[in-house]
Amino acid sequence: LFRSSRLPYIQFVYTQKQESFVESNIAMVEFYDGVTDCLLIDNLKSGVLKPDLWDPKINRAYAEFAEHYGTFIDTARVGKATDKGKIERLIPQARELFRRLKAVHPTWGLQELNQEALGWCREEYGMAKHGTTGIAPMTLFEEQERPMLKPLPPVRFEIPTYKPVKVHPD
Repeated sequence: LFRSSRLPYIQFVYTQKQESFVESNIAMVEFYDGVTDCLLIDNLKSGVLKPDLWDPKINRAYAEFAEHYGTFIDTARVGKATDKGKIERLIPQARELFRRLKAVHPTWGLQELNQEALGWCREEYGMAKHGTTGIAPMTLFEEQERPMLKPLPPVRFEIPTYKPVKVHPD
């Protein structure tokens, strides 16, 4: 979510495991067609192993994602809601969107639901006049924020899988 335009990115997932979290972030930068200098994240375990004000421990795959896309991962301070964007206010709307889509299209899988959710982000929410800014989020994003994004690298990030090594007792 961009602060000034308030253009959301919504993706429904089955799990919040590390691989799913990194994949969602890759899909997010592709949705915006660029990446910011800094990503502010909450302290979800899939992204942050150990929150710390000065030296947070970022999950290895997520740190490699950030390096690949040339962005800095900044973590919100624990217990400081003012550090986070107003994105959590959008959660009830995202839940309602999911319920509405499942009711209308009960046989759809996550891929179809996510395509429709991205359309909602761009066309429905993105084109409606925002109560605070008075401008449609998509318009503000296109005019002010998209030009400030760094271009995506030519190669998509490939998510690594890390597992503990088992050593044979011999």
